[in-house]
Amino acid sequence: MYYCFGCKKAGNIYNFLQTLRGFSFPESVEYLAKKAGIAIPEQSHFKKNENQEKKNKKQWMYRVNAFASEFFHKYLRSLAANDPRVQYLAKRGLSPETIKTFKIGIAPDSWDSLLIEMQKNQVPLKLANEIGLIKQKEKGGFYDIYRNRLMFPIYSHMGDCIGFGGRTLGDDKAKYINSPDSEIFHKGNILYGLNETAKFIRTTDQVILVEGYMDFMALYSAGIKNVVAVLGTALTPQHAKLIKRYTKNIVVLFDGDASGKLAAERSLPILLSEDLLPKIVVVPQGQDPDDYIRNHGNESFLDLLQTARDLLLFIFHDQFKGYTGQPTEKVQILQTISPSLKLISDKSLLRLYVEEIADTLRQKPSWVYEFLQTHQAQASVSKSPKKLTQVSHKSVIENKGLIDLSRVPNAELYLVNLALMREKFLSQLTDEEVLKQFSSQEVRSLLNKLQGSYRQKTNDFDKLTALMANEVVPSSSITQHLDRSWSQMDEVALEKFFNDCLKKVQEAHLKNLQKSLKEKMRSSDASQRQQHLEQFMNIQKTRQALNNTKDSN
Repeated sequence: MYYCFGCKKAGNIYNFLQTLRGFSFPESVEYLAKKAGIAIPEQSHFKKNENQEKKNKKQWMYRVNAFASEFFHKYLRSLAANDPRVQYLAKRGLSPETIKTFKIGIAPDSWDSLLIEMQKNQVPLKLANEIGLIKQKEKGGFYDIYRNRLMFPIYSHMGDCIGFGGRTLGDDKAKYINSPDSEIFHKGNILYGLNETAKFIRTTDQVILVEGYMDFMALYSAGIKNVVAVLGTALTPQHAKLIKRYTKNIVVLFDGDASGKLAAERSLPILLSEDLLPKIVVVPQGQDPDDYIRNHGNESFLDLLQTARDLLLFIFHDQFKGYTGQPTEKVQILQTISPSLKLISDKSLLRLYVEEIADTLRQKPSWVYEFLQTHQAQASVSKSPKKLTQVSHKSVIENKGLIDLSRVPNAELYLVNLALMREKFLSQLTDEEVLKQFSSQEVRSLLNKLQGSYRQKTNDFDKLTALMANEVVPSSSITQHLDRSWSQMDEVALEKFFNDCLKKVQEAHLKNLQKSLKEKMRSSDASQRQQHLEQFMNIQKTRQALNNTKDSN
């Protein structure tokens, strides 16, 4: 049991972890059981031995990562104080305490240092290869992935070592290397440092979001400990859901250049969708937070944090460069900001935004509400914020050009989510023969759109979900795969799930073809009926074969 004489909160050990660390109740039980060495019985749709095997594999992955983390950390500690790498860390403001807290390490400038150590300790090399610590040679054997790099172990919010980020200490063209996606690591779901900073976020009721490891370290070393970082990827809906466990107040602190501002703008609808209250701090002169702290000091940076501005209004006022007050300019500005306004569920907050926007544009609030309600000049003037809720679902979709997924069959929706999880699934589903089997034109359009975006930037696959979240309604329909139950499925389970859903889509497609043939047989002559009947029977054989395959699985 616990009792806090400051905030007067009390409860048991499970409540304590939920309050302090943001755990759910099951996570609290799992965390404490692990600490006590108690096995938790699990119910699952997997067979018992399969479930146990999957769980054991994940535990081994955690252990292999922990082993590598300790190896890199020990190597750093073994270096002399005058070693250039140690001096580099001191120059970057990484104190011994910070290095110890986050188990920061260095990968030796060698092709097999980690490999040799793992072989000595009988670490399973197949798993080490799968989680991206070593790589297999074409002619046999392995070599280290991380060489001469500053190593940042990445932990889940429950404290398991799930991956690494390695920053080059030499002339390597790849400045950072992150662990590849695996059963335990999906960078779109992880916020770096959260396992350590959750308690500070709870205490301050605010989180500062930065773009990378060094920015995170700069803030933490400066005494600003309510901070987390994204791992070289765009902010995702899952990130926002995770933040919401701890606080509603978020300060976006991205680089001061154009790309940093664009990243902040793209994060706005994601944050508003989770009812978070985002602000932004702009680092001047195109610097990143790490540069600013080293150049201007901690005190100046603390002063900079006090200048945090409302993110939505920041984006709104940023549209006024070259503004002359023309009616067309007002419409264009409102078109930019209106999608975000529509995501605000708090009507009081929405009213305050509308009043400020209307005042800046020198219009009445009713004009802004009218625009939000119809997006058309012919629309009737809205006299009250309440009228905003009366817009029909269909008109909103048509006006915004959104893809409506509200009536899509579950199997097709699951396949879309699987396509956003793995590149191979997206590739399979966008094959012409497969695409035409989907009953939903909306899903076909979305998959084509996903494939087009992916082909333009193949390295940005992880950003597709965030990119498409504003293109569909409801946005939650394409973020199901970010839920924990999905991320816990191993590759075998995901493959089976994919095939099962695909077979359901194929079965429905074949059934519709037979239905169409029945209609044709009623209105055709004898020769055509015979032809349609043969087609019907061929389809029936295909359905039977498909069902037999399902039964065998």
